[in-house]
Amino acid sequence: MSQKIESIRELYDTLRPSRTTHANGQVLTTEFCVNLSDIFTKLIKDAARCNSYSSDIYYDLRKIDENVHAYRNYAEFEPIFIGFRRHGVDGNSIIMCRIEGNPYAVHNEYFALYSVMIEQKQDEPGWATVVFNEYWM
Repeated sequence: MSQKIESIRELYDTLRPSRTTHANGQVLTTEFCVNLSDIFTKLIKDAARCNSYSSDIYYDLRKIDENVHAYRNYAEFEPIFIGFRRHGVDGNSIIMCRIEGNPYAVHNEYFALYSVMIEQKQDEPGWATVVFNEYWM
């Protein structure tokens, strides 16, 4: 029995990561300052495993960089998924189309799947955490 997934947020809440990494950053008046190099390195390495269209990772890296650094409110931040399959790299919209609402179809479609999310640190005002999830690696 599987539930129908209607949004990327629901997919994020449904899937359980096999590994999670946190990167702490400071929320400044103009942007969220955090070092994303470890996350980007991992994604670029998996993109190299694609037989074609691996350069599409560039668009996902840009989206992560722009959305994370422009971060303002956790409730408004949409999780960013990156899926790797033999013939390419997919972002949120393509992943949602390929799984057709079945959250467990990601296992059949992708050899690697990651998500990037931001969580506010309730106990430390002015700080937030980038949550980088790896699924079934």
